[in-house]
Amino acid sequence: MTRLFYLLGFAVAGTLWGMPAGAQSLSSGDYEQCSVYSPDGEYVGLSTECLERNRARIRHYQDIGSGNPSYSARPAIPAGQRFRPIPPIQSCPLWANAGQGYPSTVSTGPHGQFFTYFGTFDSMVNGRRCKAEIHFTPRYN
Repeated sequence: MTRLFYLLGFAVAGTLWGMPAGAQSLSSGDYEQCSVYSPDGEYVGLSTECLERNRARIRHYQDIGSGNPSYSARPAIPAGQRFRPIPPIQSCPLWANAGQGYPSTVSTGPHGQFFTYFGTFDSMVNGRRCKAEIHFTPRYN
């Protein structure tokens, strides 16, 4: 019975430990950072703008930590602008390996380097992407 009590106690403590903290207040370091002094070194008061920035920063991190679904770190992007359109891939021409295309192409860079790309291309050197098509030729009798 005592084991059950301890197990229940640990479960409750673990649940409470994992809960996000409530409204956090500014620390003494935040107030010291926002202190305003006169040119002769006398304390004048606190900067309200600095305090508001610090409070907004705390709220920002609390929103992120709470997993609030209404909060998003990135701005919302309209649905039509989320992805760039993919250009259509043309069929491989008949002269490119009888319409099957070549399995790779080699292109040159601006400084004379060679880059090899694998896929289906219409030429073995500086080729463009294409999709393989099956071309049937009629039989001649």
